[in-house]
Amino acid sequence: MGLRSLFTRHRTTPPAAPSPAPAVIEPGQQLPLTAEQRTDLDVAQAEFLKTLREAGVKHLHACSRNGKPWQDDPQALRTISAILRDVHLEDKHTQ
Repeated sequence: MGLRSLFTRHRTTPPAAPSPAPAVIEPGQQLPLTAEQRTDLDVAQAEFLKTLREAGVKHLHACSRNGKPWQDDPQALRTISAILRDVHLEDKHTQ
């Protein structure tokens, strides 16, 4: 047994098959929202707009990562709203 055999890697199990890439929905291919999803989106948008007014935000630029506009994603709207509320409250306490 030489040094070369000590540093050679041997596979013990066959490599796993790669997982399929997630399907990206093109902007023109978006599925219509159900009534429940539309209601959830409307509530999230209202909360988001209220938070923007309270925080005094005049401009906001954000981008999506999954090909879906962040404005149409209730979870993204709620996350941005929570961040703005946290920053806004932090600014109030430091003044």
